[in-house]
Amino acid sequence: MQNKNNKTILIIMHFAFNDGQFEKSLTGKVVEILKKHINVYCSFYKNKGTTSISKEFKELPYRHSGPPKQFLNILYMYRNNIQCIRSTSADLVWISATASIPLAGLFIYRILFPSKKFYIQLYTPSVNTSWLKRFMLNTILAVNLKFYKYIFVGNVGNNRLQKKFGIPDKKALKAGLGMPDYGFKPKDYSTIKLLYIGTITQREVWKTIKGIALFLKSKPEYYSKLKYDIIGSGKDNDVKLLTREIEERNLGGLVNYHGFLPTEQVKEYIGDANVGINFLPMVGFYNNSSTKTLEYLIAGLPVISTRNPYCLNIIREEHGVFCDDTPESFAEALSQLIQRINTFNPKKIRESFIKYSMEEVIKTDFVPKLMNIINQ
Repeated sequence: MQNKNNKTILIIMHFAFNDGQFEKSLTGKVVEILKKHINVYCSFYKNKGTTSISKEFKELPYRHSGPPKQFLNILYMYRNNIQCIRSTSADLVWISATASIPLAGLFIYRILFPSKKFYIQLYTPSVNTSWLKRFMLNTILAVNLKFYKYIFVGNVGNNRLQKKFGIPDKKALKAGLGMPDYGFKPKDYSTIKLLYIGTITQREVWKTIKGIALFLKSKPEYYSKLKYDIIGSGKDNDVKLLTREIEERNLGGLVNYHGFLPTEQVKEYIGDANVGINFLPMVGFYNNSSTKTLEYLIAGLPVISTRNPYCLNIIREEHGVFCDDTPESFAEALSQLIQRINTFNPKKIRESFIKYSMEEVIKTDFVPKLMNIINQ
């Protein structure tokens, strides 16, 4: 497609990355696949270092100087993004958007460049625990979205993003980006190897550890046949709750918290695991799509998941079990899964969900729809 049309996309990021982390991020993987089909340039920010320009990426230093300078950082970010848009003859400008204060000025790009074609890559609504802050952030983003013609709303599960922000059908781009495919390895269930991947912040993952302690109290024979790895960073308080639970329950060695790990190591843990864990509070503002759940399923892992509406829509009996957001319910779900463990077929699970892999979705669905926008 790149050779025939020679079209170009400029991706504008509003996030800062450490050196080398962009290429390993989810968006970095999307860019890597997109480059097989179309020319891609990307503007993103580095936590440290000097400005460097390469063929595919424009890396800009993000000037962190503490809270008093945060507003200046935001102005600096917009200034550089505007310069990137002005200096690049892109056929389409892709803007990544979330419900956050730094993105309150998204409308400015549309005002300054009315003849440019823009596409908004919309992610989840705000998950701030304060109702008022969630309302304000979501409202600000909803107002900004009214300035744009093409907005990504996804196509897996329900159309909650479209409904949440009141996006009309004529503006909604119903296409997915897919999820990383970490490959497939045959599974051995002689030891139950649980795996949680994702943020720890406000997810109450500590409850899964308490749930394991409850399970082991009734089935002590699994002390030698159970392992639980937790991968992901979070706010200090959330991490302390988790590590304290491990210590107080004397589960060190059986439950291991690894913090943030690079993609290469995550791939190893997914290959070694045989059960994926998706656990989060059952409250309305968390009723969004679940990246980690699809990653588990694409790898052939049956899952234990809280009853998130998105997961209820895609997970069937042959894919895993559900629980409520309590330790007791998690313990019961773990018991149910172990009773049924040999009924799960990892190859069939993978076959059912490989259509959601990034490579497949971008090639068959996403790129054709982007080209449709460009050619209009």
